[in-house]
Amino acid sequence: MQTRLSLAPAVLSLQAKLDQIARDREVLSVLQSLARLGLREGDTVSNTMSGAKGRISVRRDEGPAVAVVQIATGAVEIFDAQLWRSTGTAA
Repeated sequence: MQTRLSLAPAVLSLQAKLDQIARDREVLSVLQSLARLGLREGDTVSNTMSGAKGRISVRRDEGPAVAVVQIATGAVEIFDAQLWRSTGTAA
């Protein structure tokens, strides 16, 4: 017995496509904001108050897209340009 596998991509509804475009625009907006500060996703930053170090990323999975800092301890904080300073760029 032979099985046929469908190679066609999953069909997205028009609304799903529009939602994805809106989401992509949110992410691009966050990346542009970081670029205006001379930063990019993956850059290493240091907290000006505590000295904690982390890497900038863009949260894409839930809620609105937002720049966050993944700290070495595993904690995640919302990126605030007043509290975090660049210590280097991603390789």
